[in-house]
Amino acid sequence: MVLVAIGYRYLYNFLVTRGVGVHYNEHFPGSCKVVPGITCGSEQISVASLNKDNKGLAFITNGLKEFTSCNLQYLKGNIYLFDFNNADQGVTKLTIESSDDFDVDAFAPHGMDILESETERGIDLYVVNHANHVESVEVFHYRPESPAKLKHARTIRNKEFLCLNDLQVTGENQFFITNWLRYCEYPLPFKAVEFYGAFKTGSIVYYNDGESKVVANGAGYNGISQSVDGQQIIVASGSTTQIDIYNKDSETGELTFDQNVDVGHFPDNIYTDHISGDFYIGVQKNTLAMLAAAKNQTLFCSASGVRVAKQGSAYVVTEVFHDSGKSFIQGVATVAHYEGQYLLGSVFHKLVHCVV
Repeated sequence: MVLVAIGYRYLYNFLVTRGVGVHYNEHFPGSCKVVPGITCGSEQISVASLNKDNKGLAFITNGLKEFTSCNLQYLKGNIYLFDFNNADQGVTKLTIESSDDFDVDAFAPHGMDILESETERGIDLYVVNHANHVESVEVFHYRPESPAKLKHARTIRNKEFLCLNDLQVTGENQFFITNWLRYCEYPLPFKAVEFYGAFKTGSIVYYNDGESKVVANGAGYNGISQSVDGQQIIVASGSTTQIDIYNKDSETGELTFDQNVDVGHFPDNIYTDHISGDFYIGVQKNTLAMLAAAKNQTLFCSASGVRVAKQGSAYVVTEVFHDSGKSFIQGVATVAHYEGQYLLGSVFHKLVHCVV
C-alpha cells in the first residue's frame, strides 16, 4: 500500500505540473494581434539592441519539424525579420545565400543568437542546425544594405554537439550552447523517457574558436541567455520548472552554480531585456497537450509567458501573458520584450505582437 500511495503521489505531481486538469484565466499585456506571414512556428527570437540603426530588428526562426505535422513547405529552413519600429509591416522571409559546405534545402534551424556591435551595422546570426541528423551551428551575415538577405559564412561542428537546443554568443566564434539530451540518436519514446525523467543528461558546452568543454550538467537544458552585465548565464531546465543561474568566468568560460528559480511551469527560451535586465521566458503549462496539438492541428494547447525580475538578492516571477490557445497563439516558446512591446513566438503555431 505504501508503494501504491507513493506511486499515486508521483503520478498526481507529474500530471499537475504538466497542467492536466488545472484551470487558468486568459490575460494579455495589452492590445495583441497575430502577425501575418507565419503559420508553422516562430521558435526563437533575437532582437538587435546595440547599434542605433539596427535597434528593434528581430530575427525569427521557423518551427521545429520533429514536433509538428504542420505544412512542411513552411518549415524549409526559414529565418524571418520583424521590425519593432515598423510593426505594421509584418515579417519578411529572408533569402538565404548558400555556400559550398551548406545545404540550404536541408537547413533545420532551432536556437539562435546574434552578435552585434555598437559601431558596426552588420549583424552575425549563430543558428543551431539539425540538418540531416548532424548537429551544427551555422553562421550567417546580415547586412543592412541587403535587408532581405542572409549570407551563409561558415559551419561549426564539434564532438560535444550532441543534441543541441539553444546558444548564447559571447564573442566571435565563442558561445555557450545547450544539449537538451545526451542520446539524441534514439527514437522519440526513448528521448521522452530521458526528458520527462529529469535525468541530468543535458549539458552546457563552452565553445571558443575550435576548443570546447562541458561546463555544466543538468536536466533537459533548453533555452540559454546571459544577464545584461554579462556576468551570469541563465539556462532553462526544461524537464523541470526551474531556470538555473550560473556565475561566469569571462576568461575561462567556467560556470559556478549560483541558484535556481522556480518559474512554476516548464521553461522554454529565455530572452534578456537589455534595458531592464529582466528575463522573459516562454513556459509550457501542459506539455502533453502541447505535443498533442503540435501533431493534430484540430486540438488546442495554452500559451504562456513570464517575467523574472531581480529584487535585491531574490527573483520575482510574474506571468505577463496567458492564452487558452483559442485567441491568438498556442505553445509559446519565446517572449521578447522591446520598449513596451512584446513579440511571442511558438514551437509550431503563429507569431503574436502586443503593445502594452
